[in-house]
Amino acid sequence: MTDNTVTLYDGTLLSGVHAPDECFLEHCCIHNPSDHPLRTAPLAWMGGVRAMFRVCDHGLHHPDPDDTTFMLASFRWMDVEAIASVHLMRENCDGCCTTGGES
Repeated sequence: MTDNTVTLYDGTLLSGVHAPDECFLEHCCIHNPSDHPLRTAPLAWMGGVRAMFRVCDHGLHHPDPDDTTFMLASFRWMDVEAIASVHLMRENCDGCCTTGGES
């Protein structure tokens, strides 16, 4: 990973990423993740919902809490319910995102 390019879970390169000193909030899912159970798990971008996810060891995509916080702080014009729905996309959640362990 360079300052402007991030390699995602599937090998896709996400380019044009802001530099570490340009993070909008204290915690950034790319440069400075908060202390959550999946902070070191690979990132995945879901363009359809415009959100960043963490992929656990079981291959499940969990909404990244730092990305959700960023969306709430920076896109105030967005429907808060839509943002919350991204965070609740856990149909097959195994608990990794809340406990950090296996279910």
